[in-house]
Amino acid sequence: MIPGDPQSSLLARAIPLAIAWGLACAVVGVSLTLLVTGWDYYLLPIAEQGAHPSDPLLRSSGRYGLALGVTAASLMGLNVLYLVRRNLAGNMKLGSLRAWMTIHVATGLAAPVVALMHSGFTFRTPLGVFALGLLTTAALAGIVGRYVYSVVPRGSSGRELELTQVRATAGEALEQLEGELAAEARAAGLIKEVLAEPLPPRPEGWIGARIMTLVRSDLRRRARLRTLRRALGSDAKSARLLDLLETVLDLRVQARQHQELHRIMASWRGAHRWMALTATLLLLGHVYVAVRYAHLW
Repeated sequence: MIPGDPQSSLLARAIPLAIAWGLACAVVGVSLTLLVTGWDYYLLPIAEQGAHPSDPLLRSSGRYGLALGVTAASLMGLNVLYLVRRNLAGNMKLGSLRAWMTIHVATGLAAPVVALMHSGFTFRTPLGVFALGLLTTAALAGIVGRYVYSVVPRGSSGRELELTQVRATAGEALEQLEGELAAEARAAGLIKEVLAEPLPPRPEGWIGARIMTLVRSDLRRRARLRTLRRALGSDAKSARLLDLLETVLDLRVQARQHQELHRIMASWRGAHRWMALTATLLLLGHVYVAVRYAHLW
């Protein structure tokens, strides 16, 4: 957490997180339960599934299969609402971006699983196949994007911080660290040695290469901190100093790579957004065809 974030907001962030992930785990759990109980049905060739006793329940238009389809579509609708909250809501009090991001991630990961179960592992309609494929691709890209999202410096509201704010926060954290090092001679030498090390290079190249540069520098920084943690021990004072050091190092890197981080986030966000919106349009087309021609109701 960036110094200066109000601790009182911790509960406000924890509640939507628990609700979102609880919902996602519940629907995925139900899907996996159906997978286990209906495994013999799903393994059958398509031509033989119609004669199985579970077909009226598990086929995509069956009682459970259709319920899974409606659930997957609902999850996608809730997922896309994050874009509305981010771009259209302005200053309306509709919840913090952090809470909406949590809902967006949870529903984005759960929707492809539920949609796959809805299909019964039989891919019959082009719209459904394309929607599921693009939805799965968007979910995998979302995992990468969530990492980039966590690297970009943000305030308690979830809004990205300006470079001057990051530098000011880094300065405050460094002053706090140096103040606590005054009485810790042994730790001071080791920590100041880490602070004197050169910062990682700025990410360059295409977006994949830039993300890999971020990941490598992050892994090296974490490995260095683990080594230092072993050298200083695990007492409360050392843990406090190392937490402050980690904050300072993260903020320094964020300040140095501020422009590059925003470019990476913008590039990824544009690609991910169009994948999600296209998958949603394909899903709507799939629903229309199913309702119009399959006589579901």
